[in-house]
Amino acid sequence: MEIPLTLRSPGPGLLVYGLPRWHRPLMALVLALLAAGAALGGLRFGPLAWAVLALAVLGGLYEESWSFDAAAGRAVRRTGLCFAPRRSEVAFGAIERFRLAQGARSAELVLECADGSRLVDQVPARRGARLRDRGERIAALCGKPFSLG
Repeated sequence: MEIPLTLRSPGPGLLVYGLPRWHRPLMALVLALLAAGAALGGLRFGPLAWAVLALAVLGGLYEESWSFDAAAGRAVRRTGLCFAPRRSEVAFGAIERFRLAQGARSAELVLECADGSRLVDQVPARRGARLRDRGERIAALCGKPFSLG
């Protein structure tokens, strides 16, 4: 199942590109349905049911986002479980450009710096135009160029 990342602006000069807001409530609903099914079935779980339940819990706790803050002048990437995410930061001054790499099967939004590239998102090629629009908005907020190729 593919959950497309969304771009939202929670405040002036701030863009957050990450999992949609409905992700956690949906995972909570799945977990509630699994728990209700278990309760109705006498709370007897097999190994597969425990695995599905664990995946629902982990899915609800997973976080993936990029925050672009113009006031702070930095981009922050957070991935992993919400109580212990992996975090990396890039100052706007270190960013050279944003680039959309469009292939036959996928499109990638890449943040390029002098010390290397960082993948912001990868989507199926048919969603390349939407990723281009999001990339242009992010690049404009950061005051950096956006290119194709």
